[in-house]
Amino acid sequence: MLELLLRFRKNAVAFTADVKSAFLQIELDLRDREFTRFFWTDNLNNNPYVLNFTRVLFELRPSPYLLAATLKHHFKKYKEQYPRTFDLLNSSIYVDDFICGRNDVPDALRTTLECLQIFSDASMLLRKWRTNSKQLICYGSKKVSKQNYLKLVPPILNHRLRF
Repeated sequence: MLELLLRFRKNAVAFTADVKSAFLQIELDLRDREFTRFFWTDNLNNNPYVLNFTRVLFELRPSPYLLAATLKHHFKKYKEQYPRTFDLLNSSIYVDDFICGRNDVPDALRTTLECLQIFSDASMLLRKWRTNSKQLICYGSKKVSKQNYLKLVPPILNHRLRF
């Protein structure tokens, strides 16, 4: 954690995000579900139902490990397509928080868009974005859809930003 925070502070443009309901996004294997049984009743006069969880439980000791392993497995798909973002993701995730930075706004924007794409492909939402860059905040306030993703990236990356 200390190393992550020290790396975070080195960059001119810092940004963070949170993975929405990260643990609930990970489905338990059918064979593992029998170990998450619990009793449920909506009426104390009736016999309880035996149910089991289908998602990774928050607050269990192995949950952060399962989340990290799942994310790293998903990130591997992007090693060739987004090599710099792949490296950054593998070293900038703490449980369900993304904590990183880049040296300039265009690079930070590229990384942000690539991260959004990577997490979107995993059906996960990066949210609660925070940054120290007014320029990046301006872009963050605009909705970036998959359709205009390609239209947005090249002009910004090929020109210096001026405000």
